[in-house]
Amino acid sequence: MQLESHPERPSARSRHTPRLLLVSAAVVVSCVDATAPVATTSPAVPRSFVSGAALAALDETGHFRSLLPAEPSPYPMLADTQAVRIAGEFWRDFGLMVKAGVERDRGAPIDQRSIAPCGRAYFAESPYAAPPDSLSLGARQDLGPRWLVPFCNGRTTQVLLAIPVYAAVVDPATRRTVWVGHNNTIYDWIGVPDGVTLAFSAEEAAIAVATLTGQKVTQVPRLLGVERPIAPWYANWSVTIDHEVMTTGIVSRHRRDVLTYFFGNRPNYGSPPSPRWPLAVQADTNLAPHSASFVFYDLYFTSDGGFGWRPVDIEQRPFPTFGAVEAVTVP
Repeated sequence: MQLESHPERPSARSRHTPRLLLVSAAVVVSCVDATAPVATTSPAVPRSFVSGAALAALDETGHFRSLLPAEPSPYPMLADTQAVRIAGEFWRDFGLMVKAGVERDRGAPIDQRSIAPCGRAYFAESPYAAPPDSLSLGARQDLGPRWLVPFCNGRTTQVLLAIPVYAAVVDPATRRTVWVGHNNTIYDWIGVPDGVTLAFSAEEAAIAVATLTGQKVTQVPRLLGVERPIAPWYANWSVTIDHEVMTTGIVSRHRRDVLTYFFGNRPNYGSPPSPRWPLAVQADTNLAPHSASFVFYDLYFTSDGGFGWRPVDIEQRPFPTFGAVEAVTVP
């Protein structure tokens, strides 16, 4: 079924305004064709670079079959092909609205009509535990995992769009998972500066870590999201190898044996990254020893048309604090 087009301004949270915007209370249900193929432009992983679960997950072309986490989701989730389709619909309907900001990020003009989703969508896990059922749909999207969808002109990534994985509900009549519609979805977007790579692929991460360490990657790489209010495209891949390797901190010169590495861009709290930012493989030494929690203020509406803010305890998963992770070299 064709996605509905809405003339209203979409609910959105841009990189420049890291906050949750209000979403309308009504849920718009549209069916999404999740069968459309999504081409991949990622490099093929040599089979000699992987072992164990990572090797078993490679398809005949050298790409990982699935990048979804193993643990089940407590809520309906958009599939990757649904996310790509929705991203294309969003850009078709609202691309002109956000074009000026995207061009500021990119530092160059873009042709809004010539770019399109390219490659595959990547599942960025949330650093927060599954939110309680009492949390509103908008807050659930804001704190939950995201699909990162690249848009290209040719083979150059020019825009990244982040779509909440929880932008879905179960239609009680058909029991199908359906999209909730533009007006009930929180989007993030960024124009990718020329010469900068964001949203590296799992295959690139596996190849880089295997090449750097000389060891085989044993697990399918996981894309770990960053804590609020950092924008979602600074998620880093977590890559585990089969034997520890001695690494040296580039700044601290501290030496340590490391089994799991991060691959991606160091998160930036301000402007988009510049082309001068180096690509880093970072040692996974900052996993929190135990989970913590924080208070999130959730918006709610009253029966008389009013609204308020309700405090909700949100548990943080034992994720790394990316701002403290140090880039390393391997002898």
